[in-house]
Amino acid sequence: DAVLSQMDAFELRDAWYTVSVEFPNRTHGIDTLESALTEASSRCKSRLAATFSKVVDALLAVAHLPRSEVERYALEETSTLNRSFLDDKRATTELARRLRAREVLGESARRDAWVAATKRWRELRVEKAIDEFDAFLKNERVSNPPAVQKAYEALAADQRAAHTALATHVAKMTNAFRAVVDDENPPGANRSSFANVTTSAVSIAPIDLRSTRKSTHSSPFPSLEAVVRWREGMNTRLDAWDAAAAEDVRALEDATRDVDEDVAAALKRAAAAVAAAIAASILLTSARVRWPR
Repeated sequence: DAVLSQMDAFELRDAWYTVSVEFPNRTHGIDTLESALTEASSRCKSRLAATFSKVVDALLAVAHLPRSEVERYALEETSTLNRSFLDDKRATTELARRLRAREVLGESARRDAWVAATKRWRELRVEKAIDEFDAFLKNERVSNPPAVQKAYEALAADQRAAHTALATHVAKMTNAFRAVVDDENPPGANRSSFANVTTSAVSIAPIDLRSTRKSTHSSPFPSLEAVVRWREGMNTRLDAWDAAAAEDVRALEDATRDVDEDVAAALKRAAAAVAAAIAASILLTSARVRWPR
């Protein structure tokens, strides 16, 4: 599997071509062997016929038997020789047939083995692509990218700082009003008097800010001008922290986008490798493929 997984489609095709050319070469050798045996048998038959003809002539010259008896003997021997030549020819034909059948079966077995190897190669290529993509996802650069982690930490730090700053700013006004409540209602006192004070204060006619700024009247409550300044400060802080948060979010999105693009590219490569392996396997194992000769 280790060697097979390192091969590409061209190397796999060349491997089959190397194996497939053996079949025509071996069948050509079988044809050559059959032709050589047939030719040798024909030469032997011709020489034997010529020699036997001379032997018959010699027997007729020296024999004490009638010519018909000698010719009958020659006919019987000729028939025996012919049967021998026919047996040799049948044996030669049977040998060539068995050799060709063996080569056809061997070629079929090699083809089946190559098709199985091609399918296994496809599985290995697909597994390799998946393993490479899985390893890419497990990489620290993807699973816990430093840029994204840094952006997250910056966002969290800014959010904590914003919360602390806003809580401190709110606490200033809260403490100012709480101090008035504590002065008007010492511990153990009835707090209804503070409710009366605040109710009467609400029922007073609207206050003119210009006269308030010029007035030297001392009030236990924070001045309206202080409240306005406090609210303006709150709005300023909120705007500043909103801008900081937006910038942190943009940085986080940029860092995440880079990782997403890398993951998308890796996924595209894996999908292309899988598709190429499947397409190559189908093409290589197709019965319509014509190998170059």
